[in-house]
Amino acid sequence: EYASSYFPDLIIMDVNLNKMNGVKLTEMIRNISMTNIPVLFVSNQKSSEEIIHNNSIKNSIFIPKPLDKKEFLKDVRYLINS
Repeated sequence: EYASSYFPDLIIMDVNLNKMNGVKLTEMIRNISMTNIPVLFVSNQKSSEEIIHNNSIKNSIFIPKPLDKKEFLKDVRYLINS
């Protein structure tokens, strides 16, 4: 319900959530909102990058934890401006 009424400029999502995979949740949000909201995925597991790549999540970037502040801000700017 929330996703259908609020359209953020960017979603920052951890891939590994407690009850659901962040990739699946992103797909659900995009289906409900009918938009291609950009997503910045973060994870401390390198294999998460492969999950995102294999699911072909468009308009998204993966960055590993721990976050590099400069790289993080560069990716945020890129996604918001794309």
